[in-house]
Amino acid sequence: MGFWQLNKAPPPPHGPVNIIDYGADPTGVSDSRPALASALATGRPVYAPEGIYLLNSAPPKLASNTKIFGDGDDLTVFRCAAVEGFGCYNGGNDDIVNVTLSDFTVEQTTNWGGNNFTAVDFTNVSYSRIERVKTKYFLYGVFMRRTATARQCYFNFVNRVKTFGCSTGYYLQDAGNTPNKHSFIQCMSEDNGQRSGGLGLDLSGVGHTVFDFYGGLPGGLAAMRMRLSCQHLNAQLIYGESSTLTQVILDDSENRENFVGGVHGDGLSTLVNVTVPSTNKTVYITAGAASNLVPA
Repeated sequence: MGFWQLNKAPPPPHGPVNIIDYGADPTGVSDSRPALASALATGRPVYAPEGIYLLNSAPPKLASNTKIFGDGDDLTVFRCAAVEGFGCYNGGNDDIVNVTLSDFTVEQTTNWGGNNFTAVDFTNVSYSRIERVKTKYFLYGVFMRRTATARQCYFNFVNRVKTFGCSTGYYLQDAGNTPNKHSFIQCMSEDNGQRSGGLGLDLSGVGHTVFDFYGGLPGGLAAMRMRLSCQHLNAQLIYGESSTLTQVILDDSENRENFVGGVHGDGLSTLVNVTVPSTNKTVYITAGAASNLVPA
């Protein structure tokens, strides 16, 4: 049984629809939200060609099997006029699966995280992908959590995503039920942390994989933070620069079995900081400059 056959949602209808055919304005002048809603209502993959698409109100909540794709994260832009970005959570506890967002930018019209909106909200979402997406000027670039009675928020794949000018780039929230087993591959968090305490990658939960992560966060707290609920996490090739105070914060406790390898920082006061010392089975490996490792 393949990875994508682990859920019971039916497959979407075949063949993409072009958002321009539903009245979207690629010049960014007119509101393209009604056209986006109409295209999504077909249940088919939605293609947004090169252009800027103004959204004066938040996009419709994304259902299982939704796919939205563009021509590239520098070519297709969804511009949110002080509203939320793409989300799936509708206030219930539905489990949403097989959502794919790829090859576009979603940005706010106001700069530097001066709002409380989220670019991509994967609350209660599993078996889904965010690939080659750029987020700009939100409170959170990518947000994941599992609500109290939802069954899952598992196995999401985040690949080559860039968050820019957000307060926190990627936030996996422990809301009493942790989001588990997500992968972050070749992602970056650039010029985030403009608010006090901002983070590049803020992790909770079990079984995550982080590989080749870059965080450049002037004014932020750390490029990556692993909170108390983190277990069996594998993070390798973590790089940070600029004025970030701490490269990796590990809020660890006994028997968490987290692995952090290949950490490199440029001009940081502390590379790895263990705020709650661990006593068992947690491995830290550091290399490069600013190697002030706080031992477990």
